[in-house]
Amino acid sequence: MKNEKENQIKAMMKESETARTDKYIIMWKSVVSKRFDTKKFKSDHMDLYKAYTKETSARRLTIKEA
Repeated sequence: MKNEKENQIKAMMKESETARTDKYIIMWKSVVSKRFDTKKFKSDHMDLYKAYTKETSARRLTIKEA
């Protein structure tokens, strides 16, 4: 249902980046990000990959509706 509502809003906004209602300001903007390609770096430079990686441990708490 959430995705359906988001798609309805996007369809109404068309190419606009912002929209307003009585209660909300809606922003739908393009975002550009750069990601480090770990798989390519590992395959091209295994020695450096091993030298600069470390193992960490953490506990994750997940709560779901039954």
